[in-house]
Amino acid sequence: MPQQLSFKFIKGKRFSKRVQSRRTIRRPQHIRLTREGLGSGLSGIVVVGRKKRGNRYIEVAVKRFRHPLKPETVEAYQKVIKKLRNAKLPLIKTEFTRYKRAWTQVMELVEDMQKVKLSHIKTPKTAYALSKLIIEIVNTGYAPAIDSISATTHSGRVKFVIADIDLYAIQELHNIPQTQKDNAIRNDLRYWFETITQGKAITREELMKNWKTQMKNEQAQRVLAQIEQGK
Repeated sequence: MPQQLSFKFIKGKRFSKRVQSRRTIRRPQHIRLTREGLGSGLSGIVVVGRKKRGNRYIEVAVKRFRHPLKPETVEAYQKVIKKLRNAKLPLIKTEFTRYKRAWTQVMELVEDMQKVKLSHIKTPKTAYALSKLIIEIVNTGYAPAIDSISATTHSGRVKFVIADIDLYAIQELHNIPQTQKDNAIRNDLRYWFETITQGKAITREELMKNWKTQMKNEQAQRVLAQIEQGK
């Protein structure tokens, strides 16, 4: 069973100018891995890789799981990917492919991607953009896991993306009791509620109203009522 992996992306580094000098570990036909580490966690490690596209290689992030994924686990990941794409959510490009007979996750390599910070939500525009993504994740049927959302900055513009779908896949894979689902959504929504309002770009009342009017999930509505009552 895959567990949560917290990505530790290297802020501000550019990879394209240095990729030729890296020592490649293995050279399968369609993907090459390097010794450039991006992060590690209980479920595996993430390294910089190069994926063949046509006659050239593009840089990607490759996650190698510590324990081989079973077919049903890969199906759960793919179901999540399909759901998020159908809902048109900003999921970074990701796919599953075999590497030396084991399933690996190959993802778009996004520069300057990092954990959401208060500096990313210091304006009403960015605060509401993050709020909108959280609402969409909940309406898709998932708890908005804290480590699943990352921020990118390009030319001064902040964007929020879904970068880690481990916990979403676990929700698809297991028959989780309703109380456990409520606890997961409550903990995640409480975290995001406190984080967004701490930036003071929007008030607690404004954010709660925004969530209550747009979250269609009955489970989320129960949780919002609890948060509003201070429970």
